[in-house]
Amino acid sequence: ERAGARAAWEKALVRDPKSADVRLNLCLLAFDEGRLDDARRLLDEARSLEPGRGDVYFHIARIEAVRGDGESALASLEEARRRGFDIRGAVLNDPAFTRLLANPEFRGWLER
Repeated sequence: ERAGARAAWEKALVRDPKSADVRLNLCLLAFDEGRLDDARRLLDEARSLEPGRGDVYFHIARIEAVRGDGESALASLEEARRRGFDIRGAVLNDPAFTRLLANPEFRGWLER
């Protein structure tokens, strides 16, 4: 099922090589498959195409959080928030942030 979805998104990328949306969808698949380096590369490409997108920074934070880099995850979440992405609900409902949510300082920052 995922292989079919990946193939479809890869075809979409060939048809529209300037699409940040296609890259974001490919990133989500890569993240779910544990291919974090591929996911990050796709996000970097999406960010270069549409630098104002807060959702891209949120997904960068997910990768950083899973890798255990809380400081970088926080910086990326701040950037996502600055760009208008509503991070609170997204973070609270995403298992990638479980370790960070256990930190009272992080929870306090999130509530600001």
